[in-house]
Amino acid sequence: MCRDLRHAARRRGARHGGGRWPHARACGRLRRALCICLAAWLAPEALALQPLITDDTGTQSAGGNQIELALNRLKLESLGEATRTQTASLVYTRGLTDALDAYGGVNQQRIRASAAGANADGSGNPLLGLKWRWWEDEAAKRSLALKPELQLGISTDAERRGLGSGRTGYGASIILTQETAFGAVHANLAANRVGYALPENQAAHRKALYRLSVAPVVDVAENFKLVFDLGLATHPHREQRARSGYAELGAILNLGKNLDVAFGYVSNLADGEPRARTLTAGITWRAM
Repeated sequence: MCRDLRHAARRRGARHGGGRWPHARACGRLRRALCICLAAWLAPEALALQPLITDDTGTQSAGGNQIELALNRLKLESLGEATRTQTASLVYTRGLTDALDAYGGVNQQRIRASAAGANADGSGNPLLGLKWRWWEDEAAKRSLALKPELQLGISTDAERRGLGSGRTGYGASIILTQETAFGAVHANLAANRVGYALPENQAAHRKALYRLSVAPVVDVAENFKLVFDLGLATHPHREQRARSGYAELGAILNLGKNLDVAFGYVSNLADGEPRARTLTAGITWRAM
């Protein structure tokens, strides 16, 4: 999946790490848009191995079905104020062939901010996408996949309130999975173009966002995995340094052949503000 900084600046010329925020009423709108982006980059992606942000090359096989329900809670802090965004997302995946999946997702958001009048509730950008595992070396236990995705636009008013982008955006990821003696390592190179509708958001934010990430998955026991995720991602605000980082620690518990539950904690690693933390929990169910 951003999958929303929503307060007015407390003082003119307030510093945020590498740059200055615009002043007055525009500042609140720009922060809402920034929160949209940070939520998307600091929450597990649709179709990723929950609770990871980094995806794997696994598919459902022909005729397979998967339903993922995830709950994410993002806390964004800046200038002594806090914004909390709770997102519930639902993703359905269908295996078209053994190596090709199609998926669609929807989400509902609840934004609560310390600044007066900055709260919002509503739907974010729906998702449509494919994942194609186009190369696999069974002997080396290595595979590559391509995942294109559309983020369908919502209303301009919803973008103004920080719930998503008003125009359709798109993205793609190249995915590598290497199985290992301890579990697996997944790596992604992802690019995303955000479909801002508001002129102030177009002017103040980078529309092209990139992510490079790696995620080791450790098989601790037969039904229990520990996951780690480290990545570099584009900072969405033009006034900030282009690169920022994140780290995640999580766990996956298998409750049966077709059911997993997952938990994760994600933190951004950028110097200064804003500071972003995400808690995530999810359930994954599979059936043929």
